[in-house]
Amino acid sequence: MSEDLEALYRRHARGLILALARRAGEGDEARAEAAVHEAFVRAQTQWAEAAPENSIGWLRAVARNVLVDDARKRNLRRGLASDALPAVAPEPEAVLPGEWDEELLRMIFTVCDPALTLDGQVAFALRVLCGLEIQSLAALFGTSEATIRKRLSRARRTLAARLETPLREHSAERLDGVLRVLYAVFSEGHKARSGDLPLREDLVREAMRLAEVLRRGWLGPTRRIEALLALMKLTAARIPARRGVGGVLVPLDRQDRTLWDQSLIHEGLSHLAATAHGETVLPLQLEAAIAGCHAVSPSFGETDWDRLVALYHNLYAARRSVVVGTNLAMATGWRDGAEAGLAVLDSLDGRNHLPWHASRGELLGRAGDALGAEAAFRRAAALAGTAGDAAYFQRRADEFSRALPRP
Repeated sequence: MSEDLEALYRRHARGLILALARRAGEGDEARAEAAVHEAFVRAQTQWAEAAPENSIGWLRAVARNVLVDDARKRNLRRGLASDALPAVAPEPEAVLPGEWDEELLRMIFTVCDPALTLDGQVAFALRVLCGLEIQSLAALFGTSEATIRKRLSRARRTLAARLETPLREHSAERLDGVLRVLYAVFSEGHKARSGDLPLREDLVREAMRLAEVLRRGWLGPTRRIEALLALMKLTAARIPARRGVGGVLVPLDRQDRTLWDQSLIHEGLSHLAATAHGETVLPLQLEAAIAGCHAVSPSFGETDWDRLVALYHNLYAARRSVVVGTNLAMATGWRDGAEAGLAVLDSLDGRNHLPWHASRGELLGRAGDALGAEAAFRRAAALAGTAGDAAYFQRRADEFSRALPRP
């Protein structure tokens, strides 16, 4: 299978299988899966020179024909005649983009059923919407394949009992959950959880693509959807500069800003501008504005710290978490000095929070406390989930260790 066809399979096979099983009324996912697999086998031969313009439409039409033929054979064996599913010519026009968006929307809102836990929703989304294998899911979540299989099985049983929910009518009330899940999928792509996992830029792109489908969907470009897209794109723009050789973390103040994706920054700022109307300020809007503030700064030294501190204060008032508080402490430290930043940091309970220890190490080092900085960075290294992060924090600890006076 060609590289392009393999990418198409990873991205769309699960969606095609689910859409085909539901539309065909077969109720048998295994047969739908076999039909989709056969469609990709045929594509490998028939797309030798070039893929059709609407490749998804072609694949879906061929898979549906395979399923129809299979149903007819089974019906003949039972002595039945069935014209319920007429064959569809495998033409590029067989499935219009809007129709495929409709299928994706149904899957997105189905996966994000509030009856599932957030981890269950994210795991199911990564499996069903993004086509991740069980092994990859286990690695991302830092658990066993058996645990992932159980989690997916529980999710399927839960959703099977709720398939009659009219998704379009309930889409507004599920939107917040959908946004959380899509951003969690995005985060899985740009923040590897454990081991030596590389950044999964395919997941980053997939999460943004699904958010774009959501924007074109039943609810239209709402402020919350625009804010999510702004945050995703402004964050994704900096990904090329976030990691150095061997996957080692590169902090914001040391990143090569010429590597930032300016087209994504432009798109992200456009989405952010679309959130300006409205009487209330959304937490997602504040997060996107923070990312935008960094994105438009020509250099770290030219960052608008007054604006950042104000944005973080507003975000912390809306979402009092250690994560937001730690970022507020760092912004305060850069604006008002390390001692001021430490005062904010010490008001938080971040003993088991890696960024809290990493920020403490940075601020203590700037305050001249090499011993405290070394201890904080060593604790951050111990909490790091990836080898690249651990190596970075260990290196920072060693820098301060060498600066300590020797007896």
